[in-house]
Amino acid sequence: MYTKCVQHEKEDIIGMVAPLMAIVSGIDRKRKQGDAALLSVLQIVAMKGTARPLDIAKELGVHQSTITRHIQSLEQLGKVTVVGDETDRRSCKVALSSKGAEELQRLTEIGISRFEKMVEEWSREEVQTLGRLLTKLQASRTAMAEKEKEEVRESWKTRRDRE
Repeated sequence: MYTKCVQHEKEDIIGMVAPLMAIVSGIDRKRKQGDAALLSVLQIVAMKGTARPLDIAKELGVHQSTITRHIQSLEQLGKVTVVGDETDRRSCKVALSSKGAEELQRLTEIGISRFEKMVEEWSREEVQTLGRLLTKLQASRTAMAEKEKEEVRESWKTRRDRE
């Protein structure tokens, strides 16, 4: 399993997890609604260059029909272009238009402004410390996920070897 370097008090972990999960849940709910949902789609398309609706849906953890509606809205607004997928005639690829890039910038600025308001009474050091700790938490999460994948692979390999 995992080697613990430092023993933490369970109350400390609970004290960290409870507000973190409340924040994540709130962000996740908002991300699936209105401008935030469209921003999520635009961010993924911008990051990938082009993306298939199924891939966008998987990344956001929503049903493909939800993404289809978002893409249709974005296409009608001229913020994305949709072209057929040469490798899979049943699908299409979505790309960001220049109008979409402008919208992505606008929505990103709104999001950053909201976070600025949340921490407006914090010191610069507190904001930087939170940034470092969240980066560290994300790295730990990624490392743990990789270890878990490896453990599952090893478990299956051991089972297969026994059979």
